[in-house]
Amino acid sequence: MAEASHRMMTAARVTTRCVEVVFADGPQSFVPFGEIRQDLHTSAEVRSLELPNPYELVVDAQSGEVMELPWDFVRGFCDPSYVARVQRVGEAGRRTGARTA
Repeated sequence: MAEASHRMMTAARVTTRCVEVVFADGPQSFVPFGEIRQDLHTSAEVRSLELPNPYELVVDAQSGEVMELPWDFVRGFCDPSYVARVQRVGEAGRRTGARTA
């Protein structure tokens, strides 16, 4: 398994109510359409879905809008502890930066 496999999206598909994404380290993520764009509600509103690289998912809406979803945004939906870990690391970095300023 690749060192950064938790960051790599390997497959994506549109379902009835969400976009389903699989990561290289195994977890699946289900991103509701409304989290991608507030006025996106059904699969009929998605023209295409593309994984141009393992770190970015591109959703092309019927409206013509193109939304780029980075791996970390998607990962947060399949791994709730990921968001908490990122927040803790960020807070620790801010505290360290405040001490050196």
